[in-house]
Amino acid sequence: MHYKELISQYSWAFLWLPPIATIATAVLTHRTSQQASSCPASSDVEANTASTAATRPVACSKAAWRKCWVEFWAFCGWSSMFWLAFLGFFLALQAAWLVNDQRLYPPPGQLYQVDLQDGSSYKPSIHMLCKGPTNTGLSTFVMEGGGGSPGVQYAGLVDELAAAGRRACWYDRLGCGWSSDAFLYPSADQAAVVLHNTLQAAGEAGPFIIAGHSVGGQLALAFAGWHPDIVSGIALLDSYDDVAIALGYLGSREVNVTLPSGRTTTRPALSQTSPALVSVLDIVRAVTPLAWARFITMNSGGSYPYQGARNAMYGNNKEWHAQWVVIASEVHGVAATSDQLADVAYNLSGGTVSNLFHGTAWPDFSPKPVLLLPAEKTLAPGVPGSCDVFALPTDAACRSQVASCTDKQCVYPSLYVRYLQTLSSNVSMTVMPGGHEFPWATYKETAAALLAKFAGV
Repeated sequence: MHYKELISQYSWAFLWLPPIATIATAVLTHRTSQQASSCPASSDVEANTASTAATRPVACSKAAWRKCWVEFWAFCGWSSMFWLAFLGFFLALQAAWLVNDQRLYPPPGQLYQVDLQDGSSYKPSIHMLCKGPTNTGLSTFVMEGGGGSPGVQYAGLVDELAAAGRRACWYDRLGCGWSSDAFLYPSADQAAVVLHNTLQAAGEAGPFIIAGHSVGGQLALAFAGWHPDIVSGIALLDSYDDVAIALGYLGSREVNVTLPSGRTTTRPALSQTSPALVSVLDIVRAVTPLAWARFITMNSGGSYPYQGARNAMYGNNKEWHAQWVVIASEVHGVAATSDQLADVAYNLSGGTVSNLFHGTAWPDFSPKPVLLLPAEKTLAPGVPGSCDVFALPTDAACRSQVASCTDKQCVYPSLYVRYLQTLSSNVSMTVMPGGHEFPWATYKETAAALLAKFAGV
C-alpha cells in the first residue's frame, strides 16, 4: 500500500489519543491515590520500621496468581475495564460485519489499474461497471457520483438506462466503494484523469454523456472541459459549484487575486462556512470502526435497488474517510482550490472569460446539450414565495428575482439560473420532485428525463 494511502486512511486513529490518555490518567491517578492511602504517616515511619517490614505484603511475583489477578483489576479499575469491554465488543462487531460484507457484496464490475499521471509509480484499482448495447451509434452515459458516494447508489439508474437500450456506466471514484483508498486533498483535474484513464482501460470509446450528481456535477464540467472531443452532453443532477458554496451566496464582496498562472482577476471574498462539518466527519470516521455508522445507514429511508450494498458501503471505515477527504479538501484548501479552478476555467475558455465567478466559472459548451435536474427541496428555500419552484425554468420574472437575491438561501437557485444563462445554447432545466437523493430514490423518473433530453445523442 502506498505510504500516502496509509497516512490518509488511518489518520482518524489519532482521534483516539485523547480518550486513551484520559483513561490512562484516571487509572494512574486511582492507583496513586490507593498507594498514598496505604502509606503510614511520616511520624510513624521510624517507630514502626520493624513491624512494617514484618507485615509488608508479599510482592505480586511471589504471590498466588489469584492475588495477582485481583491486584491487576484493582490497578486498572472496574470502570476502565468496562469501557475496554464495551469498545472491544463494537470493534469485533464491525470486523464481523466487514467480513460479511465482503462475502455478500463482491465487486459487481471490473477493477482496473489506472495511472494517476502524477509522476508516481502508484496505480490504484478503480472499479467500473458498464451495461447496455455497444453498437447503437449513441453516446454512453457515465455517472459521476457525489462527494464520497459509492457508485452503486447509481446502479439502479444505470440499469434503467440499459433497459431502454442505452449504454451506461457507473464507477467508484478513488477512495469510494470497491476502488482503492483516497489520498489527502484530491484535485478536480485528478478526478478527470482517473475517470478518463478508467474508461480507456475498460475499453469504452465514447462519446460520453457525463451525468454528475452533487459535487460530481463540478467534476463532470471539468471532465467535459478537458475532453470536449469525447463528451457529447452533460447532465447536472442537483449538483453545485464548490466556489459558489464556499461563498455562501453569489455576488459577495470581491477581492483582487493573482492566480497561480500569474494572471490577475477578481474573486468574491470566501467565507468558509464548513469547518464544523469537517469536525463532525472527523468524529464520524473515528467511531465508524465501532460500527455505529451502520445503525444510521441501515434505515436510510425508502427502498431502491442495491440498497443493501449501498448501506454496506456507508458502514465501511473507508467510505467515511472518503467523505472527510472531499470536505476537508474544500475547506482547508478552499482559496487555493478556487484559484486553481479559476485557472482551469480560464484555460478551457481559451482566455476569453473576464470574470470567472459570477456565472461564468466554466466554459461555454455550446452547442452541446446540457440538462439541469435540481431537486425541489434544494431550490425551494431560496425561491421567492410568490414563485412556483417547478416553474422556475420557464418563469423569467422569478428567475430575475432569484438572480438578484443576495441571501445565503438563494445560493442554489442563483447558481442554476446562471447555469441556464451561460452553460450552453442548448441547455434546459427540469425541477425534480423530492430531495437530493432523487437519482436513486426515483431512478425511473430520472432515467426518463435523461432519455428525453439525450434522445438520439
